[in-house]
Amino acid sequence: MSDKLIIFFLFFTLLSSCGVDEFDTSDIDIEMIEADTVIVNDIMTKARSNTSASGVQIECVTVLFPLRVIDDKNIIHYINSENEFHSLFTDSTFVIVDFVYPLEFADLLGFNVVANNLWDFASYVAGCYPEDFTPAGNEYPAFVINDENSCFSLEYPLTVKTLQNKILNIPDEKTFIQKQVSEPLFFVFPLTLKDEFGNKTVVTDGDFLLFLLSTCNDIINPDTSFGSYSYFGCYKFDFPIQIGVSGVNLPVTVANSHDLGNILMQGRFNGFIFPFRLLDPFGQITSIESDEDILNLLLACGQKGDLWMLLFGTSTFEIPACYDIVFPVRATDNFGNNKNFTNLGQLTTAIQDSTFSGYFPEYPINIKRNANNETVSLLSIDDIYSELENCD
Repeated sequence: MSDKLIIFFLFFTLLSSCGVDEFDTSDIDIEMIEADTVIVNDIMTKARSNTSASGVQIECVTVLFPLRVIDDKNIIHYINSENEFHSLFTDSTFVIVDFVYPLEFADLLGFNVVANNLWDFASYVAGCYPEDFTPAGNEYPAFVINDENSCFSLEYPLTVKTLQNKILNIPDEKTFIQKQVSEPLFFVFPLTLKDEFGNKTVVTDGDFLLFLLSTCNDIINPDTSFGSYSYFGCYKFDFPIQIGVSGVNLPVTVANSHDLGNILMQGRFNGFIFPFRLLDPFGQITSIESDEDILNLLLACGQKGDLWMLLFGTSTFEIPACYDIVFPVRATDNFGNNKNFTNLGQLTTAIQDSTFSGYFPEYPINIKRNANNETVSLLSIDDIYSELENCD
């Protein structure tokens, strides 16, 4: 949040026209937050704190100029620039209380969204994924996780804390949204995520949370061992490409690897829009027409290494997983160091090592096929390829 943040609360009575909405985000000094006590529009507080030449940024979204706002006298103001925006907020003769709806805004992921009222807008903002954040211990910014932005949803009641380390018990999603838009919050671990089938997973830290969210991607994840999301296996994306994104109805055009990486990290990748183009290691263009084309190309990327190919059939890259690895798995890296992986999270994290393709595993490696719960031993990379070819 910008250092220019000016904390203020805008109290106002019921506004019945011009598409204006309102909701309660009162901060009362008790452990259990109770909703609908005092009506405060905290969205406008955040709007004042971060503007640019293009628009007003609030968390992961930008309301682009020109835009309309409404004051406490029900007068609509048209704003075309950053200077006009700040002039209105410093005018002492009225108080700006809200945007005018419906409101179109741009998500940092590269697509536009329309909010029909303040609650729609606040709900979207509350679900903004923390940008450029690396988990440190149990410190992780809290955000709404539900079927609008993930294949998981938070289980309530939920425990969070404020910047002042005040512990808050949140009884439901509505209260979480109200509180999250009013001030920065942090998850208190452990917390529980539920998938679409009602299965529950206890999340013990931020790293595991990131891993679980990434498993929502609806296809094999692109290769990141080159330090970016430019590659898919041993092939390079020929941007721009179009993909599906969970929570967005229309195909999204992705201009570069940075934008693709943001979508994948959030677990919101919902499949490629065919056809799209890849560049092979020799710079030749290959047109991809189907999921079958993708798998065939990846199976041809033998230089990616045994462990990389082994992961393709697991929940890291395929939901539902074709098989589960029976740990531990031992390997030797390019420098002769022994590596011991005791769970899927550890092995998946190792992908970030740029030399991961050179890790050589100790065979046999045991897997359990999810189709029939049969445990089999893999004796070589050829056995791994055979398992992948048999995956549905």
